[in-house]
Amino acid sequence: AERVGNPVVAIAPTVKSTAKIVKLAIDSPRAMAFACYAPTAQDAERLATTIANENGLRPAPGVARRLVDTTGGDRAVISREIEKLALYLDAAPDRPADLDHHALDAVGADLGDAEMSRAIDAVIEGRVDDLGAELAVLEEAGTSPIPWLRQLVRRLIALADMRGEIDRGEAVDAVMKRHRVFFKEEASAARSLRRWSPVMLATAIQRVRTAERAIMASGNAGGVVAEAAVVALSQAIARRN
Repeated sequence: AERVGNPVVAIAPTVKSTAKIVKLAIDSPRAMAFACYAPTAQDAERLATTIANENGLRPAPGVARRLVDTTGGDRAVISREIEKLALYLDAAPDRPADLDHHALDAVGADLGDAEMSRAIDAVIEGRVDDLGAELAVLEEAGTSPIPWLRQLVRRLIALADMRGEIDRGEAVDAVMKRHRVFFKEEASAARSLRRWSPVMLATAIQRVRTAERAIMASGNAGGVVAEAAVVALSQAIARRN
């Protein structure tokens, strides 16, 4: 039909460019084929530099990489951080300013892996009181919760994978070794595997992802959405101890 009210989007990550369906879409005036690739670290740095330039900022060497590292490479978070830095430096396209590491130290997000890991550990281990203190540290840094929410999801997925293998009869020690659990974290990982059921892990992953989507939506309530989600998870695990 010349006009259609219900277009279809087909996602096919394994289809090659030489596939018949791709050629059919390219040749048809009623279809379109579009190839998407996961961005590399260099792509993310170029993106950060471009967004900075659009806001009148000239990043010094290493600044773009630092922005990518501290925001998890999330474009929306990078944009918000750069907008905040542009305000701090009173920069705009018609009055550009240099963006150096001193500006990042002053107002930029600078969450290290240690800070995020402590909050994530508190969630997974059900240490509600400790979680409150760690969330305060993250909030004080003034960055989006999206990077540590995504790290939390990765940890939960790893636990779910290990729990599935254990439920199929494999030994806990063998599973942790296969997943390369750091030897200093083996005891806490074993405790978490006993406390978290497959259903709880699946529910937790869904809740954290829902919180991330809510934060990305326009007119959202901000970090309180993430905090409410992870506190509820931590409380649920604490009740199982």
